[in-house]
Amino acid sequence: MKYNDSLKQANKKMALSVELLQQWRVPVTPINFAISYAFVSQNNKRLNLTIKQQLALNKPFDEFFLNEVFQQYVVGQSTFRDGIITDVDNVLNTVHHNAQASSSSISSFMGTLDNNVEQLQSNDAHIRQQSIEQLKLGSQKLKHQQQQLAKQLLAAKQQSNSLKKELDDVSEKMFMDPLTGLYNRKGMSKHVEAWFKDEPHKQIAAIVINVDDFADFNQRFGHLISNVVLAKMAQKISSYVDKSGFPVRTAGDEFFILLPDVETTIAKEIAFKIQQGIDKLRFKSSKTGVNLPKMNISLGISEMNIQESVERFIQRTRKSLIDALHSENVITELT
Repeated sequence: MKYNDSLKQANKKMALSVELLQQWRVPVTPINFAISYAFVSQNNKRLNLTIKQQLALNKPFDEFFLNEVFQQYVVGQSTFRDGIITDVDNVLNTVHHNAQASSSSISSFMGTLDNNVEQLQSNDAHIRQQSIEQLKLGSQKLKHQQQQLAKQLLAAKQQSNSLKKELDDVSEKMFMDPLTGLYNRKGMSKHVEAWFKDEPHKQIAAIVINVDDFADFNQRFGHLISNVVLAKMAQKISSYVDKSGFPVRTAGDEFFILLPDVETTIAKEIAFKIQQGIDKLRFKSSKTGVNLPKMNISLGISEMNIQESVERFIQRTRKSLIDALHSENVITELT
């Protein structure tokens, strides 16, 4: 077993894990069970800290939070990392071996050439002929070895290309939210770090979007319908942002749109368009044909700076939006 538990220990932890899931009010699915089992085992400090923080803040254990915990702390890309390390090691060893073999082949041929230079100048025709034959053999051997090395290098290149594609695929999964196709917090952190590294004083406006009463909607209609509605809303939200914009799903019912090199006044105009677009959306259950309640959103405009982390920025902006919801403004400018 992954945790090296005895049968008795495993049974005890399994019972505790199911009990925890009941306390958290989440179904006993394989992903949720893996999280609770890891929490009970107390071998993953970051996982336990994240869950304790969620409990301390009295936040719900929704599907978005649990999937993020599972991907980041339970799966943790550990299997991927082990495989990638092995593959990279194999490619590097192949290239190193080929370089050594090529150097050895050339050195051997140069030695043969040096040994036969004087004999080529001999007055004895037989000696000259022997030297020529030896050089021919050395040249043919070198050519054959270089052909073999070329094949091995081609195979290494193909493996390297395959490895790069795998890295790209996994990178996409690591930085993208699977439900909406938007970036996740990891992707957000990665891009913000790159932006500020290239340009420390870069201006980054942000639109924060909160889906109003989504927890109640989820409770009433279930995860399947809620996921479809949320994905449609995410698609509509991202449609108002061009390639320079960076849409992110930061929580179960929350989105951020980062707008590098955009003034907050322009960001507010984009936010109004998003508000109008969401207002026009209507949803109907394909199973029952019943019209679903109209979805509403709250929006705020903020601005990032290099002095704060992405997590700090999200927390600050989220708190400001909650505090500003009592205002009559449709779009709130946050500090």
